Amino acid sequence: MLSLTSQDIQLHFLSQKELFALYPYKTKARNARTPSNEIMMDFLKRLKVIDSRVSVLAPEGVASPTWCYERFIKEFNRIANDQAIEIKAFLKRKYFVQDEETKEEMALLEAFDENTEPHKIQLNILEQRHHALDVLNTALIKPKIDLSSAKLNLNELNITRIPESLFRDPEYQDYLKQVKTIDCGDNELQALPDSLVYCQALQTLYCYGNQLKNLPETLGNCPTLKWLYCNDNKLKSLPESLGNCLTLQGLFCNGNQLQTLPESLGHCQWLQELFCHNNQLKTLPEHLGHCQRLQSLDCQNNQLQDLPESLHNCQMLKMLDFGNNQLKALPETLGNCQTLQFLSCDNNQLQTLPESLGNCLALRMLECSGNHLIDIPSALKNILGVAWYNEMISQQTKPAKSISPNIKQNPETLIQAATKTQDDHRSKIDITITSAKKNGANKLAIALISIILFSCIFAIIGNFTFVAELLLKATFILPATKAAFAAIYLFLGLITTTFLFGLYHLGIFFKTTAVRYLQSSDQRFEADNKACDEQLAQLTMKFSTDTIQSFIQPLNDIQRCVPHSQLIQFKQFEIATCKKVIDLKDEARNQTKAAALIRARKFHGH
Repeated sequence: MLSLTSQDIQLHFLSQKELFALYPYKTKARNARTPSNEIMMDFLKRLKVIDSRVSVLAPEGVASPTWCYERFIKEFNRIANDQAIEIKAFLKRKYFVQDEETKEEMALLEAFDENTEPHKIQLNILEQRHHALDVLNTALIKPKIDLSSAKLNLNELNITRIPESLFRDPEYQDYLKQVKTIDCGDNELQALPDSLVYCQALQTLYCYGNQLKNLPETLGNCPTLKWLYCNDNKLKSLPESLGNCLTLQGLFCNGNQLQTLPESLGHCQWLQELFCHNNQLKTLPEHLGHCQRLQSLDCQNNQLQDLPESLHNCQMLKMLDFGNNQLKALPETLGNCQTLQFLSCDNNQLQTLPESLGNCLALRMLECSGNHLIDIPSALKNILGVAWYNEMISQQTKPAKSISPNIKQNPETLIQAATKTQDDHRSKIDITITSAKKNGANKLAIALISIILFSCIFAIIGNFTFVAELLLKATFILPATKAAFAAIYLFLGLITTTFLFGLYHLGIFFKTTAVRYLQSSDQRFEADNKACDEQLAQLTMKFSTDTIQSFIQPLNDIQRCVPHSQLIQFKQFEIATCKKVIDLKDEARNQTKAAALIRARKFHGH
């Protein structure tokens, strides 16, 4: 049997049988470092049967005698790697087997995975793998085909390919010509078949959540395609033929590795939604503005540096999202999109916003934070409201001004500001204590007035009882009158008893109220302590941010414009300021503790 020598190592992809078939060319192959194009063309065509993406045409302007061999080696290695990924996907998920044929093919894949070393894979092994993977994927797909439905649902089926042989099966040819929706999302697809061109009624294609690295060029020959969902794959480009899909309304290609979008996309006059966020786009198609029905454009989380000027032609735009890019300016003509409702350009490198945005009267939300805005068009105040405008003005970062060595905010000024803040804090504590005292005094006054009032009523009733008793003992009073006075006496006695009973319960009520009041006082005391602690924490933070940083930061900037000898003086000012702030914080803490003790004594004294 013929064996390979060091001169024939380039033909390691051939089996012994295939080497014998090449025997007439063997001498020529031995004398050359690589086989000629004539020898390799047949093998390249065999690779194209395995993967239709393999091209057998020579590159334009290339006349190298070894281009065919070089392309074969490149495609051979790619197909071998893709098949290895598919095999591991099958073996990892432990697919069920239904008949003897699928059992044999699964066993064959296991043998390939265990025994075949990558550098010893031969062309006939690739062909056997291809056949086994076709059989297993077809076995999974066929039970999902419903000839009475216009939708082919292969979602989450864990398939690794849609075999080309399925489109050549006479049983399914008529069905695939009429199918309108194909859902093959959330699988392990490495590629889509070129035979999708036979689906002439296809309107919606879901192929999201796979391992796709490209889409077939034949996809542009599907004349009725309206919605394409190819998001969350590994796509690096989209086919230029996509511009032939004149009925395309929605393209969702977010979550890939796209660096460009096809220029032909401007031919899709019916395009309404384009979602291409989370990619690596540096530019958008210049003719994207020709898609005059475009309503939503989401390009956030890319590397865009500018936007096409033609974008203003999209008169139906409602949503634009360019956040998290590298934009330095927005087109001045963007204000022509008068139907625009949502615009996001946050986290870019913008310094200005177009004045023409004041023409977008339908604008309801504008996100422009995280930029270097110097100014915001005042016309937006009337559209988005004064509150939004003021908030954006407060957030904008203006360029740093030159700093003079004579700082206006010297340490004395800063200490005065800190002292004023401390005085405000003390006044707030005093107001809290005064309010607590006033509330306690009011409640005690109400209780005392109620006791005095009931005491007066009781005294009046007692006087009436005493007068009635004297009248009853008098001899000049008639018996009938005595009887009337006796009735009055009894009535007053009854009223007196009732009032005494009421006063008893009133005492119990006041006792309960007093207990509850003391308890609530303790609770308010704890709440006030907590509030004071929070105020102290806020004050400390304010000192550390507003006072210290506002003085130290100018010092850092001054180092670039003053002599070294003067920096010592500024450093001394800085140390003095820090010490003063620390003393003020300690004083604030002592004031808070003293106020808490005063409140405790007052409340428990009541």
